[in-house]
Amino acid sequence: MKATSGAVALFLVLVLPQATLQAVRLRLLDDPLARCLDGSNAGFYFRSSQLASKKNSWIIHLQGGGECVSASECSRKLNAPLASSKFFPPEINLTWDSSGCANQSSVEASWGKFGWWLCDGSSDSNPDFFGFNHVWLPYCSQDLWSGRQTNWTNLTGNLNVIYAGHFIFKAVLNRLDDLGLKNAELIILSGNSAGGMGVWLHVDMLAQRYKKAQVVGVAIAGYYAFSYPYDGPHAEDPSFGLSDFTESSWANYVKLWNAYMNQECATALGNFSWACMVSNYSFPFVKSPMFAAESLSDQAQLQWHNRIPMSVSYWSKEVYDYIHEYQQNMTQALHAFYSSDVKHNGVFAPACFIHDNFTVGQPVIDGLGFKDVIANWLGISEGPKVLFDRCGSMCNPSCQTGPAFDPSDAPARQRQRSRRAHRRRERGRLRVLEEAVLRRFWTEIDSLLQSW
Repeated sequence: MKATSGAVALFLVLVLPQATLQAVRLRLLDDPLARCLDGSNAGFYFRSSQLASKKNSWIIHLQGGGECVSASECSRKLNAPLASSKFFPPEINLTWDSSGCANQSSVEASWGKFGWWLCDGSSDSNPDFFGFNHVWLPYCSQDLWSGRQTNWTNLTGNLNVIYAGHFIFKAVLNRLDDLGLKNAELIILSGNSAGGMGVWLHVDMLAQRYKKAQVVGVAIAGYYAFSYPYDGPHAEDPSFGLSDFTESSWANYVKLWNAYMNQECATALGNFSWACMVSNYSFPFVKSPMFAAESLSDQAQLQWHNRIPMSVSYWSKEVYDYIHEYQQNMTQALHAFYSSDVKHNGVFAPACFIHDNFTVGQPVIDGLGFKDVIANWLGISEGPKVLFDRCGSMCNPSCQTGPAFDPSDAPARQRQRSRRAHRRRERGRLRVLEEAVLRRFWTEIDSLLQSW
């Protein structure tokens, strides 16, 4: 009898870890509007709750992967999963693979290399959220999930594409209603990078659709402002990297994509409504509680949108100074975000040179990872709901990547004329935003007085 028990115990040790790697199949959409950039039908992956107590708790994740606004940019994305469902795996594990994704396809490995964030199905690496219903939305529209184009768009260079990210999201919700979403009590809309930007655009729409549920948003590396590119020694060429995120570009993108934005923000900002595409302008109008997991020195924003040198060997004093100033601006922006009102927003902001590399066990602040702080924020556990690194620039030793930077080595800030001009324009735009926020504030006060 003892030998049998030992054999059973050994069997459990060997088999149970593999049981968590559950295959989750691809479900293609049949909505004619829900198409990828190349016109193929978009899709999603759904895994039902693993715990009876969480059957009405949902995590819907919007995947990221940049954007494209020109023939040259979009052509680089075609014939790949970022633009076509033809390259989506027929099934994925949707569970953290401690072996480094060695047994997964190249596409699945790239999707899950950071542990699937909140959609991880492992009780070990995701103890607070593994039992939720998990929905993974692969990103294939290249429009920050905002597009509402119903016909082909011909980009210069004779390339035809369709921007339909918003329609994809709505079509997935329609399918999820039949899978139980209409009975949800808690819905977490999460996203990374471009998907994180999509969360800001859609979380209030989701809350309006599911009024009986608690709806919150989690943006991972999705807190953006307009870019003010570095133009010192060894600045990267503007044609290198991702799309131009300077202020003058956004109106064109909104028109190109026929972009969906937070409706209250768009109404309040009027002719300046295209600013609602970035959270630094939209957050005062987002009514749903939001959590921002954002590096204070976001690698993608600094290198791919703000053009600091890709090679660290070219990082001069001017580059370090630019990074230091960027970190200060991001810190101030996130402080303004979480302290702006009574929505009880949350923040996890490590001093790392990373983008969406928020993975299992790293980075940590005061011994807590981003999932721990999100759990605190939601009331699942007790602890801080807002955590900032305060050691300086790029100084957190738990960061997965990035050079070390001693803030004492930072040179005196170089006030370049172009950046001063950018700031003057930014101050003017901020006055427009402040006026809109005040109008909203007094409208709500008046409404409360009348009801009282």
